[in-house]
Amino acid sequence: MNIYEIFINEPLVFNIVANKGDTFALTFDVVNESDDSDFVFTSHTAKLQVKVNREDSNSILEFNTTDNSIILTTGSLSLQKSATIMNSIESGQYFYDLEITFPDSTIQTWLKGKFVLNQDTTR
Repeated sequence: MNIYEIFINEPLVFNIVANKGDTFALTFDVVNESDDSDFVFTSHTAKLQVKVNREDSNSILEFNTTDNSIILTTGSLSLQKSATIMNSIESGQYFYDLEITFPDSTIQTWLKGKFVLNQDTTR
């Protein structure tokens, strides 16, 4: 498993590449840029939507804290989806962003980029 770092003061452009039909898991270290300390999530929520076009109202895949496909812990943000769900998405290149909602209802975009789903060979 690869672990990447997010600094919370600016959105990170990060392209995600996954394989159709594989279990998806990706973890980011989340640190305060000012002092490199672990970011403490307290009643935060998160949502990541994958869309064919950025301006689409419907997403083809969604991660969120409500269904535990996004897990927030002190200093860490993890994304996960089952192989069954990842197999249900057509392979291709999509767009995504990740929004964090703070306890005071402030919303910040922390990640954005392309979400590439490669066709798996093994069935």
